[in-house]
Amino acid sequence: LQRTARRRVRDFLKKRDQLWAQGGSGANITITTPSLSSSSGSTTTTTSSPSYGIEDVLRFLREKGLTTNDVAVILCHTPSIALMMPTRAYGVPLALPEDEDGDGEEESMMDSSGNIGNDHEKQQQKQQLLEGETLEETFQRAFQDVLQGSLQIRRTPARKILRGCPGMLTMRGSKRAEEVLMLLTSLGVSTKKLGRDYNSLPALLSRSPSSLFRLVSFLTGDAIRMPVKSIGPMLRCHEC
Repeated sequence: LQRTARRRVRDFLKKRDQLWAQGGSGANITITTPSLSSSSGSTTTTTSSPSYGIEDVLRFLREKGLTTNDVAVILCHTPSIALMMPTRAYGVPLALPEDEDGDGEEESMMDSSGNIGNDHEKQQQKQQLLEGETLEETFQRAFQDVLQGSLQIRRTPARKILRGCPGMLTMRGSKRAEEVLMLLTSLGVSTKKLGRDYNSLPALLSRSPSSLFRLVSFLTGDAIRMPVKSIGPMLRCHEC
């Protein structure tokens, strides 16, 4: 599945370069997710999912309240966001293809080892295609849950913070921000005070939670013995 994703990225970049060389726009390049197919005798039924492209990603971000400048800054920093699936509506259908009798039940086939694996393999293939996270789910966690929810930041300052930390719109970046916020609150830092540090928040939320945890362990160790209540305010400083 990772090889397929890398091949799709290479194909997308090749098409984009060709269109730019011809003086066209790369906004109309579409990305098609893999399709599920089932064979029964001489007939083959293929179920393919809808296509989505950069235009759908841009439309989604604009619908969520981001301006053109916000989207441009985010995509310049993290262009992989343009390849994300906007919502689950563009994903693979949840229903497996029906057999030729139309009863929705597929016959299981014995492999060379004598195992029944036809339905199980198709279920695994469908689950692999459905794994991952959409841009909608990542945006919900990063922008609405962390910035506007936990930190209680208004929309305009939240957009500014997102421009300073565009990696939050990736699954890894949004989960990092959640873990960093959880670590700081466990150190006694108030979420209201964190929400007012517009200048230091982008750098703070983009840090590695494991590195912060090792730093806290070092500061509270026998060598320094720094009080826990003093670590949180120190980490909030923009100079740190």
